[in-house]
Amino acid sequence: MSAQKKLQEQHKKELVQALEHAKRGQREQSLTLLQKVCNEDPSNTAANFFFGIGLFEIGQFEASITYLEKANALKPGWDDALSSLASAYNQTGQADKALEAIDEAIAANPNKAHSYSLKAIILSNLSKPEEGAFFAKQALRMEPQLKSAHVNLGICQSLMGKFDKAIASFEEAIALDSNYAVAYREQYCL
Repeated sequence: MSAQKKLQEQHKKELVQALEHAKRGQREQSLTLLQKVCNEDPSNTAANFFFGIGLFEIGQFEASITYLEKANALKPGWDDALSSLASAYNQTGQADKALEAIDEAIAANPNKAHSYSLKAIILSNLSKPEEGAFFAKQALRMEPQLKSAHVNLGICQSLMGKFDKAIASFEEAIALDSNYAVAYREQYCL
């Protein structure tokens, strides 16, 4: 077996270990392994993607964008990378880039309700709550139990001044998950 093949096999094992660490809540160990693989093999799509996700989860949105953009460049049209990238752009106030990325994700896989829900919140950040509500409803038609879509619909409704409908949307999310802090926060802010 060649040295390069051995290194690829080692990286596969390290990726599996990193994901196992993440599942057990051992974020630091997971990120350390993912960063190691990214440094040793910058063209490893999975390592770039999962490292970008890990950075996003700890609030390092700008750094997350770097790795998610790389994952997208290595595997163009990957809807998971594109929707994650859209979330990171949205978190950094780059709503136009977020909208572009989520539109690409939807084009790549039009059957993911989460992407439509994400588009709803991005549009609300672009002061387009009516359009956002349309996409949140689309997400709910596809997946009625998607609590983020209920919250995002509620946010759009509140921006349109439809406070009773917004409260009902937040309550729907809470009915699906009584521990869903985002829904409580948004409801409280009305």
